Order: sequence, then structure tokens, then C-alpha cells
Amino acid sequence: MNKYILFLDLLFYLALPLLIWNYGRVYMGDYTAILVSSSVGILYSIYRFYTMKKVSFTGMYILISLLIKIFIEFFAGSALQLLWNHIYYDFVTALFFLVTIVIKKPASLYLTLDIVELQGNDRALMKDLFYRGRIFSVFNVITLVFCFRELVLAVTRIILVGRFGVDAYDEGIIYQQVISWIFTIIAGVGFIYVYKLLGPETRENPK
Repeated sequence: MNKYILFLDLLFYLALPLLIWNYGRVYMGDYTAILVSSSVGILYSIYRFYTMKKVSFTGMYILISLLIKIFIEFFAGSALQLLWNHIYYDFVTALFFLVTIVIKKPASLYLTLDIVELQGNDRALMKDLFYRGRIFSVFNVITLVFCFRELVLAVTRIILVGRFGVDAYDEGIIYQQVISWIFTIIAGVGFIYVYKLLGPETRENPK
């Protein structure tokens, strides 16, 4: 699956939702069309969660996010309210990332811990390394990037909804993917920097 992850993300998070929204709203109505198109991404995310086969920080974050999204979408009551619920969710997610920084448990650090553990590294040893000096500071910055991503998404959605109303849905899908990938690349630079800070000896033998 990892080999085709970009293609699958674009297919289930962008192409299919846009297709269902633009051609299904005529027959289903705005609210139902949004629910159906959103369900495609939710079901795909559930599959992504299942393939991880491990309850971890990353897995729990994905699962809780899915449950919240299902709730705010299926109980919104109208298409416009659903769009506003997404905006509120973006702000709450931004606050979550900020809180993890304040309590000195940056989300990006624990995400990386899950990854290195899956690669066969000792979680406790790597956690000790991640909490040291500059590396810990970089993880805080990366988590702050996650926070800014959610804030930018929220503000973008507000502008689109204010300008286009319910018709902002398809515009929102496109902007969401573009913004997400931009900030993912920025965060990726941070992760690469952490990798370099660890040094070749530590990466090969953290003990």
C-alpha cells in the first residue's frame, strides 16, 4: 500500500469526493451529497487505520479523529452547518497540537516514536534521545507547523463559506489537499533535520 499511498490519497480524499459532490448533489441534495462524498474518505481512513494493526498514539489519534468527524458530519442537520462544523473541528485540532507542546508531549514526537518502533528500534531508548536538547525543540516546531496548518485550513474555509456558501465544499476539498501537502512538506524538512541530528551511529545502533 505504501507504494501507492499518494495515488490512493488523491483518489479517496480528492477525486472521488469531488466527483460525488459535483454529480451527486443534483440527485441527492447538498447535504446528502456531502455526507456520501465524505464517507469515501472516512472509510478509506478506517482502512488505513486497520492496516496499521497496532494501537499507538498515531492509531488512537486517527481513530478519535474519525469518530469526531463521523459525529459532526452525520448530526450536522444541514450542508452549511456541516461546513461550519469542519471549521470548528480545525480550530479544536489546532488547539490540541498547541496543548501537546505546552505539556511537553509534542504530537510529532510521539508520531515519530510510533514510526521508529515499527522499524524495530527500542521505543524507550529513542524517546530518551528525542527529549534531548535541540531534537526536542525541533519536534516542538514541527508540532507548531501542524497547528498552523489547521488554523490556515480553518481561516480558508471561513473565507470560502462566506464567499460561496454551500458551494464552497468542492473548493474546500481542493484547498484542503493543497494546504495539507504544503505543510506536510514543511514538516518533512523538520523530520529530516531530526534524522540528521541523531547521527549515523545513533540511527544504526541507538543503544
